[in-house]
Amino acid sequence: MKKYILIDLDGTIIDSFKGVTSSIKYALESVGVEVENIEESRKHMGPPLRYTFKNFWNIDGQALELAIGKYRENYISKGMYQHEIYQGIESMIKKLYKQGKKLIVATSKQEEFAKKILEYDGLDKYFIDICGSSADGSRGAKSDVMKYALDKNDITDYKQVLMVGDRYTDIEGAKTLGIEVVGVLYGYGNEEELKSAGADHIVETVKELEELLLNL
Repeated sequence: MKKYILIDLDGTIIDSFKGVTSSIKYALESVGVEVENIEESRKHMGPPLRYTFKNFWNIDGQALELAIGKYRENYISKGMYQHEIYQGIESMIKKLYKQGKKLIVATSKQEEFAKKILEYDGLDKYFIDICGSSADGSRGAKSDVMKYALDKNDITDYKQVLMVGDRYTDIEGAKTLGIEVVGVLYGYGNEEELKSAGADHIVETVKELEELLLNL
């Protein structure tokens, strides 16, 4: 049985598409990039913000720092609370908690934002830690966030750890550390993406995820 479960936030615990993409749009327009179809941003949900702006919109240098600052400005004031908990997730988390699983959030979202969101939703009490990226851009890769979470909580036996996420970054990050990983299809990724990244398990629904986690 797995003792520790690392869980991604966006696309795994919450559907944050509206809040994140409205903040992306605000940030891009602040540096002169017009976003005609906000739905196009769905494919950019999950990877770190700095990586997304640099690699998908070719923003760098001072413009990149300005865009990140504008994103945070809009996200703090509005976007952070424009989300929904996926149906069945809260019940699943409570069951895992009662079973004795040690739950840790591992997200590419800035750590202070992740903590505020889970406090707002009343879910923070079920997690032994909430770990994310830092404001200075360190812990940029998902594997960095996971390693930070594991080290911070003195977890050395990775065979006791399972990662759950919805994007290739979650899968690849776990694989980098040699951690077993579950990909979920109800988030922002797709089956081909998760398979190509090397997911050990792939589930379609929260119910399937719950059954898997309670028995692993």
